Amino acid sequence: MNTYQFKQTGGGNYASLRATWPFAKLTVNETQLSLNISLCTLHFRPADLISIEPSDSGGIRINHTVNNYRTPVIFKSFGDARELMEQIARTGFLNNKSALPPDVEANILNLQAQGGFAIKLPAIILIIIGWNAILLPNFYRVIVLKQDQYFHTGPRLSSVYMILICLGLIFIAPFRELILKEGRTLDDVKLFVCFILALCIATLIISSIIPTMAA
Repeated sequence: MNTYQFKQTGGGNYASLRATWPFAKLTVNETQLSLNISLCTLHFRPADLISIEPSDSGGIRINHTVNNYRTPVIFKSFGDARELMEQIARTGFLNNKSALPPDVEANILNLQAQGGFAIKLPAIILIIIGWNAILLPNFYRVIVLKQDQYFHTGPRLSSVYMILICLGLIFIAPFRELILKEGRTLDDVKLFVCFILALCIATLIISSIIPTMAA
């Protein structure tokens, strides 16, 4: 059995989704190839792949037969595409014709059936509704009622709202189970969630400092 596992951080494309470095991660072992791009994670068995080839836009293109996954699937790294393909071949994944362990096979098929996106659709809808419920009243006050003192209130409250969601995803397992699809883990969204967390903290700090400096 080949125990070599290859991991590479880079950028990637999935359908219309584009992610730059370091928001894509390729992980390959003998039984599975996984590609995480932002909030999407794609899982492939050896039998799911038609081919892996150099992409015109740089990196590698993964041609597959999974019905629930869209195309194109592209992973980009700073290294040479052919060297990347050699590392993948070294894992034994490309030439693996053996039957996968039943638990591995069942897990991959279950994840494929859910599609690539890691977060439940109802959770996304509720998060967006909450975001709008915070921002829209503030916009009404500032734009319609001309109450300029509330100009920074919306960014502050919306930042706190997203900070709490991000912290919940990172540290609270029951909350994470409500947000993520079955079988998905923090690793599927951690990098993107940490980026949003840092962005919201920066927004909160800036929106708190500017009024003080202007006073």
